[in-house]
Amino acid sequence: MVIGVQIKKARLNAGFTQEQAAEVLGVSRQTISNWENEKTLPDIISVVKMSDLYNISLDLLLKGGEPMSDYLNYLQDCTDVVKSNKNLSKLILILVSFVIWSFSLIVFWFIMDSGDALGYSVIFFVGLIPINMFVFSLITGINDFWGRWKWLSVPV
Repeated sequence: MVIGVQIKKARLNAGFTQEQAAEVLGVSRQTISNWENEKTLPDIISVVKMSDLYNISLDLLLKGGEPMSDYLNYLQDCTDVVKSNKNLSKLILILVSFVIWSFSLIVFWFIMDSGDALGYSVIFFVGLIPINMFVFSLITGINDFWGRWKWLSVPV
């Protein structure tokens, strides 16, 4: 059972083109195409509007008349894209922080001569590391990465 197929089937049975449906629903034709090709999923308001427009029950529109035994697993499968995007954001955040630390250490140990080491260490410990950790903490807190353990990520 695929939601995009059900949406397309309902639209075609109702006799609408993607352009006509998009105009009535207040979205672009590309949005309708994305829903039908399952690149994105419609929000609940759009699903209700489609149900009214295509004159089909929500149950038939979303499930196609087939019994769905496990709603939670089905919803989990539908939202995996959101989870993977959040995991990708976490990975990017960690990698950027690692790159900043690595670059700083490389510059400190291999590029600077001994006369510049004191000045660079002050910039490193007073400027770069605190700014990096502040931005890391801010992004972690805003996006609620790692749930209730998010505040332990900075000391780690």
